[in-house]
Amino acid sequence: VLIPYRGDYGPRDAIFDWILKRYEALFPDYEICIGTTSSEPFNRSKARNEAFNGSSGDVLLVADADTVPEPGPLRQAEFALETVAPWVIPYNTYYNLGRKASGKILARPPFGDVKFAEKDCEHVIKSTAGMLMMTRDAWYEVGGYDERFIGWGYEDNAFQLCLDTLVGPHRRILDGRGIHLWHPAPNEVRFGQPLIRHNRELFGEYVKARGNPSRMRRVRGL
Repeated sequence: VLIPYRGDYGPRDAIFDWILKRYEALFPDYEICIGTTSSEPFNRSKARNEAFNGSSGDVLLVADADTVPEPGPLRQAEFALETVAPWVIPYNTYYNLGRKASGKILARPPFGDVKFAEKDCEHVIKSTAGMLMMTRDAWYEVGGYDERFIGWGYEDNAFQLCLDTLVGPHRRILDGRGIHLWHPAPNEVRFGQPLIRHNRELFGEYVKARGNPSRMRRVRGL
């Protein structure tokens, strides 16, 4: 499990502690690899690559520190990866929980079922964020995450377009849930900021290269 992380001595740390205990309780066979970096602002791509450098498994779960792992969908994703798909998104719908609902979940033991109502969510979307599963060979094929994405935004989307183009189309676990727990947004999450504009423009190059392996490799620098 490759998790990029930087603590805040507050809500993020509380969530991460709960998430780690859940992995330990429900996925004792998983190797947890945490990546960090001293870059300012926090470079999640670089942190993910650092987590990969400390890993040894042939199957990789790229996961955010605020996203809840669920046993059924992840085991289904493992099977799908072995049989029908080059990489897998282990959920169909992404639930971004609000503060109150997240607090209730964190107050419960981390090894139980996670229950909430859709009305408890800030938004419910068809996303590709938070969690994906792939082989180690697929990671090498796309060269890991592009560290030119600085701060927050678009690095996940670019990575997934690269996977779809160079490794093959993904599959989803249709009865899986992507569950994001609430925490204060980082300061760099303001869409008018220069770094986000830079990331959006770089992502645009990935969009233009979608479906074209040779062009995608040029964009990625492979």
